Amino acid sequence: MSEQVTQEVTPVDDGFILTVTADESYLTDPKRVYPVVIDPWIDVFEAQDAFVASGTSSNYGNLNYLSVGKDPSLGKTRTYLKWTLPQIPNAKVTGASVGVYQYYPNPALSNAVPVELHQVTSAFNASSITWNNQPTFDATPISVKSGMQVGYTYFAVSDLVKNGMTERFQTMVSS
Repeated sequence: MSEQVTQEVTPVDDGFILTVTADESYLTDPKRVYPVVIDPWIDVFEAQDAFVASGTSSNYGNLNYLSVGKDPSLGKTRTYLKWTLPQIPNAKVTGASVGVYQYYPNPALSNAVPVELHQVTSAFNASSITWNNQPTFDATPISVKSGMQVGYTYFAVSDLVKNGMTERFQTMVSS
């Protein structure tokens, strides 16, 4: 599998043109077995994110990483994410997911401790959220993953996006 795929959405008079460019070295590798599948996606880079920690009253919205689980110095941590999803007229959503990257193996996130994605049900500001002013969220997880390893993990959110969750998409990741 290669994640070296780029795409560009260009508006035209009667809709949009999606141009997908795949990694040439991946496609020309002698070990490659054809046919290959290229699954286009829409990345929304205008995300706002922060994590909160039970052991502090600080905001962690200005870091280049997020935290979920239990940290020896911060206590329990949760990550909050939100996007404004693009409006694409006459589009049919066939699938949607939230991808997160696990940078370091965390023994606390074993198969026994699931990582959950929840729908946030009230507004929050990523630059001022703290443990004490967390927004409300649906107690039933949208998606659950166990035994996360180093690398990407994707949480399925297709039903939310298909059912009109398009103006403000907010989620919380916890363990």
